[in-house]
Amino acid sequence: MQSRHRARLVRKARRRQPAKCFFVPASEAARRIEHAELFLSRHHSAASCMHGLNAFQKGLLKRLGMVLGLILLLKPGLLFLIGCVLAFAAFLAVMSFRIVIAIAGFVVRPALQVIEHFTGRRETNWPPYTVLVPVYRELAVIEGLVSALMAIDYPKHLLDIQILIEADDVAMRELLEQMSLPSQFRIIVIPKGRIQTKPRALNYGLSLARGDYVAIYDAEDHMSPDQLKAAVRTFRAARANGRKRQLACVQAPLIPDNGDEAWIARQFELEYFVHFGLIVPGLTAFDMPVMLGGTSNHLDRNVLEAIGGWDPYNVTEDADLGLRLAAHGYRVGAIWSPTYEEAPVRLKQWVNQRSRWIKGFMQTFGVFSRHPFEHMRALGVVRWISAYLLLGGSVLSAVFHGPIAIVFLLILLVPGWRPPDYALLFYLTGLSVHAVTTLATLRSFTLFRLLALATAPLYWPLQTAAAIKALVELWRAPFFWDKTEHGLSPNVQRRVRLRQLAMQARREA
Repeated sequence: MQSRHRARLVRKARRRQPAKCFFVPASEAARRIEHAELFLSRHHSAASCMHGLNAFQKGLLKRLGMVLGLILLLKPGLLFLIGCVLAFAAFLAVMSFRIVIAIAGFVVRPALQVIEHFTGRRETNWPPYTVLVPVYRELAVIEGLVSALMAIDYPKHLLDIQILIEADDVAMRELLEQMSLPSQFRIIVIPKGRIQTKPRALNYGLSLARGDYVAIYDAEDHMSPDQLKAAVRTFRAARANGRKRQLACVQAPLIPDNGDEAWIARQFELEYFVHFGLIVPGLTAFDMPVMLGGTSNHLDRNVLEAIGGWDPYNVTEDADLGLRLAAHGYRVGAIWSPTYEEAPVRLKQWVNQRSRWIKGFMQTFGVFSRHPFEHMRALGVVRWISAYLLLGGSVLSAVFHGPIAIVFLLILLVPGWRPPDYALLFYLTGLSVHAVTTLATLRSFTLFRLLALATAPLYWPLQTAAAIKALVELWRAPFFWDKTEHGLSPNVQRRVRLRQLAMQARREA
């Protein structure tokens, strides 16, 4: 009933004319931007990374540092042994966890396609849907993005597509106004404020949303036209099943489509195949917390507003949101309708993006560790451990990938030198798990993919370089958003055509 009422309001509010920039009156804009930037820190302060570490965490780190410093002075060999034991235990726990989750993901993948394509396939009563697309200086990819958004298979009068642009991005605003976008689009100009981040823009757009559900897309995305309907069907199927935890979000898989353009793009592609092809489905199968991807999330708007929206000061707002949903008793699901996007093709582009991710994981870990026992009670012991393995594994693997890989490069360069047995175990286990999980996700085995898999140990030290950059930025500029530059792919038009062909083949299948 509420959905139908909102749909009638949407129809009345919609004007059949091209979209223009949507400016909120100055007084209302000031209130909305303050809400977007400060609501979470004021009303859910324990969930905001704006405040940094609390007194308990600072005291714990201080005492831990004193103990480790004392051991280093008195028995440095003991400190090395303790470090090795802890590293081995953490590595074993993370690897075991990933293996179990990957197996579960491999088993449940076929079921995802059945749910989204056959549950309620003839439905006509669709709810209003808001699509939030934050863009900043994306002139190279905006036309492809608009084409993909216009191709979405959903009743146009029920679509509320907001392209969120910053007030100082004049070139983007002028280009969008020249496009004469159809009436389901709104160009939302976000006023200046204390910070300038993607989650801040999303919060501002959420305050103007008209839909029952909210989807997030990035500037380089080409989403499958049926993705919104697949999400709605999954939400409704979950409601009909009557599971204990309410479904609050579904994550669509992200598929890089330019892995053949650079070695680093191929490595990025293989990572995504494993994460969205196995890890995310496996986590949802076990009803574990999920660190969301930054795009193609589909959220229940009422739930999103109830938990305070996104943390505007967290530079991986997606990972933070996934864990907060779990802490509030909600669960995340997965769908199989993909979004195609651009993988980094340059080293600097990759490092800037990856360092922001690692910095955000560190921020999220700090927030999640403020009140560990409260989170344990809310999540349950198993889901709580799972969340720590996800976060801790993401950070520790980035930090230690480099040293471990360097050790084994020395094996090749120094004749007769043999590393410690535990280091050999780390390396071989990690390489085996990476190889098996990657091969399990590949639909086609090309020579270049197999070469990329074989040279993955050369890719791992780059994670450590990104982690060092993240640590420096966390100290000097914790809320700085190191924007990923898009449109650097040398074959943009070819990729757009390949995306269109892939989507057409999917619809025909």
